[in-house]
Amino acid sequence: MAGYNPAQFNVWPASEWLINYQGGFVRRGLIGEILFQLSSGNALLPLLNRLVFFLYVFYYLIFLLIFWFAKIRNLSLLIIALLIPGGIFQMGVSTSFYTRKEIIFLILFGSLCLIYHRITSLETKKRKAWLASFALLSIFGGVFLTLSHEAYLFMGFPYAAILFWVVKKENPEQLFFNWAFKVFLLAIPLTFSLCVAKHGSVDIAQSIWNSLPLLDRVALSPHAPYTTYGAVMGIGWDKLQALSTVYGVFVTTGWVYWIFFALANYIVLGYICGNNATLFNKAHTNRYISLLSIPCTISLVMFVIASDWGRWIASSGNHVILLGLTLLGSHYANSQRLKVFHLWPEKWIYDARFIYSKWVFWIIIFYEIIFMMPECCVQYPYIFTPYLSFTKVIIHW
Repeated sequence: MAGYNPAQFNVWPASEWLINYQGGFVRRGLIGEILFQLSSGNALLPLLNRLVFFLYVFYYLIFLLIFWFAKIRNLSLLIIALLIPGGIFQMGVSTSFYTRKEIIFLILFGSLCLIYHRITSLETKKRKAWLASFALLSIFGGVFLTLSHEAYLFMGFPYAAILFWVVKKENPEQLFFNWAFKVFLLAIPLTFSLCVAKHGSVDIAQSIWNSLPLLDRVALSPHAPYTTYGAVMGIGWDKLQALSTVYGVFVTTGWVYWIFFALANYIVLGYICGNNATLFNKAHTNRYISLLSIPCTISLVMFVIASDWGRWIASSGNHVILLGLTLLGSHYANSQRLKVFHLWPEKWIYDARFIYSKWVFWIIIFYEIIFMMPECCVQYPYIFTPYLSFTKVIIHW
């Protein structure tokens, strides 16, 4: 084992990447099968460590490009977007979130956002090739990600569908794009249905685990390397076992902390995306809020499926930021105003700009640098950013 690079992050997400088709076709197995074939029988974890770090850097670059194309020359807004719990800063200091498969959901959606920016920068006659690229990446990329993790249907698909819809509305003369949109709406749910049908079993889970190199199994489960462990073991769970994890959120009173993080994070998202000045216009608003709210609401289904509530908050938060920044330049999202009903005086809408005062900014910064959102299994001591542990690492180095 000399020179072997063991797992560099949590065992559960590491083992999830390694689920493959060596026990037969099963949900979540596509990426693991690709890694298995590329490894040629060698240990997989060193390759996986490099992969997830590359994906994190790639997502960071995509995020910065989207912010730049949004033409928001506001450093304080960028700082808040980077520091939000579950966002890029926390990913970097805690090796969490980006080590999950959701990072590729974000990379795909971010790539679609960049293609959208390119489409809107061209004359209508010159858009066809980029529209085709958008449609093909949405369909084939979405199918690939659903086969890699079926939760894409709830976590990434709603946001991609909304952006697809916006592109379709802004390019009504492209009939092929309308058909591509329908194919997209069918392809992802059908692929999800296939994954549900091939949910997995205890025997398949054991076959997958046995196919992994012994070095990897020892690193992931040193005390029982021949017994299925981690996310591979989860392939053998039935539906009641999976749903029972949600029950654990309530019996451990973890729901109190999740309510705190959910409310605080979504308030921060409102601060970031509400920067669009057209939101404050008497009793009228535009489609912008609806286009952000619809996919975010749909993604809430994840909260009743499994207990990793921090993952769901982080995923929806990152998607909302990407979509919000992208739609700031959307003609469809911002040009047509819709009448809305409200219970507060109209002058309060004008006064809503007080949220961009300095004291609100510093309250948000305080929240972001003090609190660290866990992926799951939240406990009191672990909701604060462990700056002292960073100091110990630096001193040791």
